Amino acid sequence: MLSLASWRFLDGGGLRSRRLLLFALIVAVFHSSFAGAQGDVTATVTDIDDGTSTTGTKNTFAEEGEGEEEIEPSRAVLFPWFAEALGIIIFFLTTRYVLVLPYTAIMFILGMSMGCGAVRLGLEDQLTQSLTQWSDINYEVLLLIFLPGLVFNDAFGLDAHLFGLAIWQCLVYAFPMVLAGTCLTALVGYYIFPFGWSFNLAMTFGSILSATDPVAVSALLEEVGAPPRLKIHISGESLLNDGSAMVFYTIFSSLFLFEMGIPGVGESIDVAAGFALFFRMSLGGAAIGLAFALALIGILSRLNRRLTSAESVVQVCATVTIAYLTYYTADSVCGTSGVIATLTCGVLTQTFGGAMINDSEMMSAFWELVEQLLNTLLFALGGLVFGGVIANYGERTGYWTGTDWGYLILLWVLLLAIRYLLVFSFYPLIKNIELGTNWRESCFLSYGGLRGAVGISLAIALDNNVWSVTEDETYRKFTTQLFGMVGGMAFFTLVINGSTAGPLLKKLGLAKSTETRQKVLEIYKRDYKKHSYETFVSLLSDDRFAGLDFSRIRQRVEPLHVLSEDDLNAAINQSKENARSNYKEPKLSSVASGEGITNDPDVEKQADPSTSNNSGDRDKNVAQGFTSDRGDAVKPTSDKILEELRTIFTEQLKWAYRKQTESGDIDGRMPFLAYTIQEGLEFSADGVSYGKPLNDWETSQRISSKYLHHAERWGKKAHNFKRRVFKGRTRGDGAKSPEFQVVRFQVLLSMAMIGAHDVARETFEKEFSSRYPDEANTVLQESRDQTAKAEAKIAEYDTKDVDAVTEHLFCIMLLNRGSKYIEHLVSCGLLSEKEGQAALEKTEKLSEKLESDSKHD
Repeated sequence: MLSLASWRFLDGGGLRSRRLLLFALIVAVFHSSFAGAQGDVTATVTDIDDGTSTTGTKNTFAEEGEGEEEIEPSRAVLFPWFAEALGIIIFFLTTRYVLVLPYTAIMFILGMSMGCGAVRLGLEDQLTQSLTQWSDINYEVLLLIFLPGLVFNDAFGLDAHLFGLAIWQCLVYAFPMVLAGTCLTALVGYYIFPFGWSFNLAMTFGSILSATDPVAVSALLEEVGAPPRLKIHISGESLLNDGSAMVFYTIFSSLFLFEMGIPGVGESIDVAAGFALFFRMSLGGAAIGLAFALALIGILSRLNRRLTSAESVVQVCATVTIAYLTYYTADSVCGTSGVIATLTCGVLTQTFGGAMINDSEMMSAFWELVEQLLNTLLFALGGLVFGGVIANYGERTGYWTGTDWGYLILLWVLLLAIRYLLVFSFYPLIKNIELGTNWRESCFLSYGGLRGAVGISLAIALDNNVWSVTEDETYRKFTTQLFGMVGGMAFFTLVINGSTAGPLLKKLGLAKSTETRQKVLEIYKRDYKKHSYETFVSLLSDDRFAGLDFSRIRQRVEPLHVLSEDDLNAAINQSKENARSNYKEPKLSSVASGEGITNDPDVEKQADPSTSNNSGDRDKNVAQGFTSDRGDAVKPTSDKILEELRTIFTEQLKWAYRKQTESGDIDGRMPFLAYTIQEGLEFSADGVSYGKPLNDWETSQRISSKYLHHAERWGKKAHNFKRRVFKGRTRGDGAKSPEFQVVRFQVLLSMAMIGAHDVARETFEKEFSSRYPDEANTVLQESRDQTAKAEAKIAEYDTKDVDAVTEHLFCIMLLNRGSKYIEHLVSCGLLSEKEGQAALEKTEKLSEKLESDSKHD
């Protein structure tokens, strides 16, 4: 889910307080503007012909004793966009003037303020009416609005390759641990709380609070460079336990509703039926998700005209359409888990269809937008309902008391203890399977188990369902108290756990060494200044900028503050080398000695310690070690630098593979090839984060071996069957034989890896070999070892088979380069889009023919 990390305050507390006060006044004025129009608002929609009233929404925020008023349905449009408008302002404030609280926590607080205000002030303006409609929203509609988009976004944005490596660990976290957490939390609600809940309601309460949400820690983990293993454990657990929590919620909420004795409400489920329902919902949901994932992958593969932006838009449209249809079909049509179906669809689509997306930036931007809109509205709505509960007024008078705040604090402490107990109870198992773990990661995993979107959705759904089917004060009070506890837990974990997760992460040593990363950043700061000097010289050759006052420019552009004559001469020489025959002399009349150029190296050093001309001494000092603020020597940093450089090289490999995929060098219609490459790289990246050398070739071979074994075995059976059916008269037996397909896969995998490593080494060597020679050479040698193993794999196969594969790859790459050139001509306006599309379609047909020939000739 969405989260925002903490930023430094940019100004003093007094100014910040005035800004927040001004913001509060703006909200109040905006709200009151609707109240001013209340005299013009009719409370009912009257039929023109016979004067009867059309059914609307009851006013939950009306004062006790007032009659229920009908509200125009059109009012429902106002609250969500009012919440989004507030979200824009909050986002601006949290990214400029930083409030330590996460964005979603602030939206929850604002919603809570609106809920309390609407109840206490007894307003009847249009905004309050809209708040009422949303607080009373049908529980099924509520879940259908929020969960498909949020779950699919999380699943589709998950690192599917690393998730596949940690799947068994995440399943342990998500099912047995969720069930244990549900039971222990239910015991708190049943035995400690004085509310008189039934055991089924207590289990429903436990299932709701068992759904974790890393809303406030996800961005933090990325920001500080936490180990990939920890990131996938947190995000993978959250994704899967949303599904398991939903299954347990469905079972126990049905039992609770059945207790009310209302015909048609709830269901009596015994132990055997409960197990059957659990497996039907979980396995059935996964099956439905698989079916929709296959359909979506098929759609993405057919919408492959990269030049037409409309097809990229339709690909995006297909993902959101399938996401919501998957959830609806599983939940409302088949009676299985919509959450599990949607997350299955999202993970499989990302794993096997990610390489088929034409415009990955458009796809990513769209789902970021969906996440922003849904999270903003959901947390504002959760706060709204929570505010109505704690206001203790109107229809809910007496449902929430001061004592309940004490029980809420106790619940936060007990749930934290339960979370630690469960994580460390399963620690021996988790440590010894899949990716493994350690006690530091388990400690942070326990603390980072926040409550958020799914729990709020389920609690609101249960409360609205009960209020819509019964007027029994006892049951209404039960669900009000339950939501008060769930909403309070979401608020406490966001505010307390979310804001303190960063210091804990660093205390546990799970963040990358700040000093190590800072040394690497200093390199890029120097490179940035060098680039700025070259750009400066290039612009001075433009006649439009002749006669500029350099002293004024120097004051405004920071990199020019310490520009020396040596820097200027080096930039001029570099510009000559880059431009060659097109070089134009820069107008340096105003950039002369005595007019702003720094000549004293000591002055330059003093102005910026990171820009010393003596790079050899500087890098030598870096390699020797770091010094703390107290001047105490820290242990030698060679290992730290080596780990950092391996991480950078791995990221360059990811970039190189992305470029190969975008250019078509890695065929998106061979999804397992892309999957093997990416998963092998992710496995290697996780090892690098723990000080291990590069080993992406070995990991990719381990991943592909099982697949190739089964593919070859079943391929032989299918091949022999075809030969028997067609009595041996099949085209291209050698080329399409299972053995040849294995050769083709391994050769393409090897060539992709060799190409990516070559590109990464070229950039890496240029950037780091002179600065950290020992560490950089170690990384480069590890890379060469990986490519040598890939070359050795190619040498194992018959030369004719290898030549056939490489010739086909060469032709495909040549056609893909031609497609890129056509796209370039269209973007430059030299070809119309229609003309470019015609040329591209011809190229695509040639590519398809080549693909067909590779299978049959």
